[in-house]
Amino acid sequence: ATSASHLRTWDVLQGLPTQLKQILLLREVYGLPMVEVAARLGLSRGSAERRWIRAVLVMSDRLTKKGLLQEPAGVHRRG
Repeated sequence: ATSASHLRTWDVLQGLPTQLKQILLLREVYGLPMVEVAARLGLSRGSAERRWIRAVLVMSDRLTKKGLLQEPAGVHRRG
């Protein structure tokens, strides 16, 4: 079951827009520091951080909708 869950998570990641996918891969998969991520993507550190936050929110929203992630109690998303 765990490997199937990993595959579904990978599928969700692959479905993200390129800019969001790139930043998640560099930061979360390859473990690069944000300064390095920003340099590789040609962004300021602040822009890279904002993009990373957006990517995490989009990814968690999609994982939640697929039943692969549960929202913490008391969290109500807008939209």
